[in-house]
Amino acid sequence: MDVLKLIESVEELLYRIALWIVLLPRTLFFVVLKPNQIYPYVAAELEKEPERRFEEFMSPVLFWVLAALIPYMMFLDLLAELPGSRVASEALWVRFMHAPWSTRLTAVSVVALAGPLGFSIRTLRDLSIPVNRNSLRLPFMVQCYCFTPAYIAMLPLLYFALRYDSVPAGVDTWIAMGSWALVVGWLVVSESLILARQHSISRVHALGKTASYSLTVFMLLLVLEFAAITLIQGIAAWGSGT
Repeated sequence: MDVLKLIESVEELLYRIALWIVLLPRTLFFVVLKPNQIYPYVAAELEKEPERRFEEFMSPVLFWVLAALIPYMMFLDLLAELPGSRVASEALWVRFMHAPWSTRLTAVSVVALAGPLGFSIRTLRDLSIPVNRNSLRLPFMVQCYCFTPAYIAMLPLLYFALRYDSVPAGVDTWIAMGSWALVVGWLVVSESLILARQHSISRVHALGKTASYSLTVFMLLLVLEFAAITLIQGIAAWGSGT
């Protein structure tokens, strides 16, 4: 084993983690406080050379994974340890939690793609731009920034939905309702600002597009959730065949 290369690898890993610790909250504040700047910022960064992109803030996809998807994975691990929770008791969830961590992250990512991908595809379609590897990059990265706060705000709702068969009345219900209201409110405000700039339309018109795009997200969510469940069922079939 080359000790020097090992030390250099550890050094690079530690530096990246330190950089993420600095950039993640800075990026979150930028996205939440200046949603109208998301689109021009991402567009300007993509005009730069790859090695010079996203130096001030975390890149959109990495931000989405670290700030949105990883907390969901942690919540699922927590719920799997709570007796009586749906994650700990329902057969499909139990099977899912026994899958390798990388497989679980892939399945969660597939379902979570519904938001950014649905808005990105509809944006390109309305702008009469063909969907391909290059054209999808800008709207998808913009939407990764935009949907991350929504997914963070949805965490309490996720907890109650998977912790109980029905959310208990009282404080729990109010927290769940507040979580849902925050998600909807954030998407209405941020997407209306972003779509208004992308399409060069009024905020009112952009609100209409936000509602229309949300229906696309819902339908895409059903498709991707089916794909994720199929993946989990496939894991079970492979396991039973070994």
